[in-house]
Amino acid sequence: MLDRVFDEYGDGFVDIFLLDGLYTDKKTINQVLSHKSHVLIKSTETGLNIIKDAEGLFNGFSSGLLGHWEEYPGMEHEKGFDSTRMCEYELWACGDFEFPGVKESMKVAHIKESYIKEERTEDFFLITDENLSGLQMRELGHIRWHIENNGFKQLDEQTNCDHVYTHCAHTFVALMLLMFIGWNLLLLFDLEDIKAGYEYVKWTLDFLSELLKADFYAEYQALS
Repeated sequence: MLDRVFDEYGDGFVDIFLLDGLYTDKKTINQVLSHKSHVLIKSTETGLNIIKDAEGLFNGFSSGLLGHWEEYPGMEHEKGFDSTRMCEYELWACGDFEFPGVKESMKVAHIKESYIKEERTEDFFLITDENLSGLQMRELGHIRWHIENNGFKQLDEQTNCDHVYTHCAHTFVALMLLMFIGWNLLLLFDLEDIKAGYEYVKWTLDFLSELLKADFYAEYQALS
């Protein structure tokens, strides 16, 4: 899929790829960097050497064993409340970490969040080659989360795209691209500014799909 993007759109067309922990490997990172794009990976895998190194540094400053964090060049520590997501957060971030097999140095952030209404916590790491602040990394990590929850998972629920419809690779790619196009159009229609006149109406994507199918069927009957 990455090869397809670079072949079709060229180097640097995508500013930064937001990836999950499955792509925390030197092959993927080097492939993205070699095409003049950047990468940010969200992971909960604490066994990775780069995360172990970063966590050792963060814990050292958090406990006071390494002195005050502000005296260490490039170290960031932030605490705050995210009113949009209704959560308290704490982050540590620092650059110049080595990822085995990757020439570029990487920046690592450790994010801890506590959600007020949902009574749950989140604890994750972010890895990037880009010159971003810890707060920017956290925001991009949430965008990646949004893509996962409101893109892939909902798409699968609506279309059962995990099902193998065909064993022909070209046909499979064509079907998936058609599903992506249809899904993006559905989400576009569901944007707040489009349904601004229905501010007191809350509908599910299932209900919206049924409305669209009924409307298309009515148009078909009219043409018939």
